[in-house]
Amino acid sequence: VTNVEFSATDVKHLRKGQSATISVNGKSIGFLGRLSDDVSANYKFKQAVYVGEIDLQTVLAEAQTPVLYHPLPKFPASVRDISLLVKRSVSFSEIKSTISENKPELLQTVDFVDVYEGKGIADDERSITIRLEYRNNERTLTDEEVDKVHAQILENLENKTGAKLRF
Repeated sequence: VTNVEFSATDVKHLRKGQSATISVNGKSIGFLGRLSDDVSANYKFKQAVYVGEIDLQTVLAEAQTPVLYHPLPKFPASVRDISLLVKRSVSFSEIKSTISENKPELLQTVDFVDVYEGKGIADDERSITIRLEYRNNERTLTDEEVDKVHAQILENLENKTGAKLRF
């Protein structure tokens, strides 16, 4: 199954802030998250319990995407990990969609790496680390080429989400 998306949501039997809806091609197929304290107290679990619920009939009814062969790239990628200071309300999916909507040239992938909330960060902020992979399929990229596209992405993120580069 392709096009699987996870989005934060509140589910009655799951802990608030630790649950998500699972969607495939825009259709909700289930939920996952940490069992709420009220429910887990009834069973006297000794540690946190995480559960998932998936509607397999809906998943299996989706058209299967054929597996396609792609040769390995001939030229190396330039990978940049960056940490962004954002408001707690800004999610990784918002950051990714903001980057993707401009379709930056040379950018191949945007991946989530880490999130940090704590000492040195304001209470209403968090640091989200993402990995950006740049590549040209016809030649090796120079640092100047990558820097130009990278700067445009950072500027766009700051304008649209208020994200600032964390050093």
